[in-house]
Formats: sequence, structure tokens, C-alpha cells
Amino acid sequence: MESISRCIYPAYSLAISNRAIKKINQVNFNYIWRKKTHYIKKTVLAKKYEDGGLEAIDFDYMNGTLKINWLKSFLNTNNLWFHIPRQIFKMLGGIEFLLRCDFLIQKLPIKLSLFHQQVLLYWKLLYNHNFTPHNSPIWNNRYITVRNKSLFYKEWLDKGIWSPVHLVDNTGQFLSYNDFCLKYGYFTNVKTFKLVTKAIPDSILHLIKGIVTTSTNFTYPQLPLILIGDCNFREIPIQNKTIRYLFIHILFPFQSYKNCILNFFPKDTVPLLRVQYLKFPIPPKMKEIHYRTFNGIYPSNDFLHQRFGFETNCCSFCNTDIETTDHLFFHCNFSSTFWQDVFK
Repeated sequence: MESISRCIYPAYSLAISNRAIKKINQVNFNYIWRKKTHYIKKTVLAKKYEDGGLEAIDFDYMNGTLKINWLKSFLNTNNLWFHIPRQIFKMLGGIEFLLRCDFLIQKLPIKLSLFHQQVLLYWKLLYNHNFTPHNSPIWNNRYITVRNKSLFYKEWLDKGIWSPVHLVDNTGQFLSYNDFCLKYGYFTNVKTFKLVTKAIPDSILHLIKGIVTTSTNFTYPQLPLILIGDCNFREIPIQNKTIRYLFIHILFPFQSYKNCILNFFPKDTVPLLRVQYLKFPIPPKMKEIHYRTFNGIYPSNDFLHQRFGFETNCCSFCNTDIETTDHLFFHCNFSSTFWQDVFK
């Protein structure tokens, strides 16, 4: 698709607005339907063949795939091209630390470019969130804010102070300023210490207190892994196809278009029926008819009558029964005669 290929290169380095994504998808899917009525939602067409789709390209998740690939390159290389974003994200503890935080872009203490904002938004969609009160960092945390901005102090993180557990004693109460300085050998400003402790909501403190005082299997906090699906994003190579299917699963989690094929065949055999015809040595037009048929959008008279208000829905051959897709292909007297001759 020329419309898609022309947009891929800019998407590597620019943020693509929702308006532009919508327009690109409109051009793409109008081409698929030849600028006629869209009988099936794009959310269904984007799914796999075995799920009832056509693996059509939705530019939203394609843009997301490109942004995630940029993020992976940023994490795993020290290329000169990443020097500027590396310096920017250092103000938040580095990109690897930020990805482990429960952040909200609008509450981060620095202003990010639209491109970096979009990268982080797509990351939030894919990242397997498993935040617990004691493992969730207090830095860049959307719930721990001062003047509606999250906090980050590099000196504290360098001392290994990043969890609410690091700020409480064995009873779940906040350490005093003197005890804090004695424990970590770090003499921070009293004002800064009070600022951080007061920013932590009481609800989080109560949860920490319950974990510290009552849990028999309490483990010291560890930073969460950077996982996408079941894959370690930092260590395991992830193919574009995998990222794409993850986006489809997240953006379109519902069941594909419900149609008659699910009513007549067992659920475990339906995926095979949806892909088997693609291997047949028949023209693309025949495959299109096959797809329309088992998705219940073949333009039979009854379908046109219900969808567009055509006057008649009688069968074009027998002129007696209603012309549904099933009747047209199988139950009409003329169709039955045809199939009997075929299987003689």
C-alpha cells in the first residue's frame, strides 16, 4: 500500500497525531472496500485469518510497533544518535528505570517531546503492569506527587532508595530524619525529606504497614522486570509480528465478528475453516466471495433488503423463498440440483 509505505519513514522519528492516524486508516480501508460500504469493522479485519480477520494494517498499531522498536534500540545501544534523549531521560533516572515506574506522562517533572510522549504511551499499553505497594517505585509515580508533579531525586536513587519500604521502620511508620540519615549514611535536606514523606498517600502507607507488620513471607522490594507479554524486553529479541499481535490483542480484545460459521461448526474447527481456503489454487475474487460468505456479508437479496432497504428479498432463481445466503447456495431447488450433479 503506497499510502502506508509513505507514512512509515516519518513515523520512525515523528509523533503521528490521532487525526493523521484516523485519516491514514480511512484511506487504507476505503481502498480495501473500494470506496464502498464497510460491511465489517476494521477492528475485525485487523485480526488474524484464523480469528476471522484479513490481517489488514491498522496504522495505529503499526505506528506503535515502530515506536516500540525505537525504544528497544534506545535501550540496547549506545549509538551517538541517542545522546540527546539519553541526557533527557537521565533527569528521570534513565529510560530503563522510567519504564519500571508507574508514571503518568502529564505528571512527569520534565516536559517531553511529542515523539517521546507517544513512545511512552505505546509502552504503557504493552507493559505487563504488576505494581505492588512495596515494589512500585516512589520516583516518577503518578500517585506520589507535589503540586501535581511526580518526584525524582537522583541522589536518593543512587543510595538505593526507591521504594516506600525504604522509608519506614519495622512497625510501618516513617523513619525520623535522623534515623533515615543514619541508616543510609546520606544527609539530605530536612525540607526535601519531609517533602517526600508527605507526598506518599496515607493509603499506600497503610498498605506498606500491613505488609511489613503482618506478612510472614515478606521479601525485600525488587524493581519489576521489563516484560512485554511473556518476553523480557531488554534481553529477548521480539519480532515485529509479535509486537503487532500484542497490540491487536490489547486494542481489539473482543471476539471477532459473530456469524453463521460459529453456529454450524465446533469452535475448535472454525480457525481451520477460516484459513484453509487461502491455500486453494483459485482466483482472488473467489477467495473474496468465500470470505464474504462465511462472514455473513454476501450480497444476497435478503441481506440487501435488511441493510439497504431493497424492495424485494425473494430468491432470484425460484422466486418463492427468501434469498438468504444459505438458501442461495444450498437450499434453493436450483442449487440443490447443482450440488447433486456435482457429487454424482
